[in-house]
Amino acid sequence: MVRGYSSRATWGFPKGKIAKEELPADCAAREVLEEVGFDIGPCLQEGEFLQIDEGKQPVRLYLIPNISEETSFAPQTRGEIGDIRWHRIADILKSNKTGDTSDRYFNVLPFVNMLRAWIRKRKEPLNAKALPRPSRPLPPKVQRVGSAPQLKRKEQESTDPQTVSHLKEIRAALGPLASFTIDLDRLIKVFRANYKID
Repeated sequence: MVRGYSSRATWGFPKGKIAKEELPADCAAREVLEEVGFDIGPCLQEGEFLQIDEGKQPVRLYLIPNISEETSFAPQTRGEIGDIRWHRIADILKSNKTGDTSDRYFNVLPFVNMLRAWIRKRKEPLNAKALPRPSRPLPPKVQRVGSAPQLKRKEQESTDPQTVSHLKEIRAALGPLASFTIDLDRLIKVFRANYKID
């Protein structure tokens, strides 16, 4: 977060007015570069933001994950930014509850709950419960088959409509994991060949 030079300055996210014909994401990248000296352009995803409506003008907070806390920041403008620091959300909430005015977060508080929800969502592990389950119990032969390539082969070889249906459901549940399992299959084959494992 950034804070101005004034003794009454509050902590806030880098911000500024959008120039005529400027896209919101370009404005965000420009303001962050000016205020903290860090180019978020290469890591900015246009759809990754939180937004609040403040009067006539919506206010967007673009979210850039995985920036190291060791990153060195320095304002590129003179007389505008007095301090730049990382802040823990817990400290912001604690300050708000206790009425501590030494670190004011007036401009940050409207985003805190949305930010916490965004962080929780990113931390959710991909687990089996999140994947769709086949509607019926799988036949024993299908239960032993694990990877997407094996499932596709079994599906093509099978003459039993019920087994084919189950295999299609499993492959659909794998979705984005399918390419991972193909790579994993290749890695296992190389490992087995190099170490002569059957």
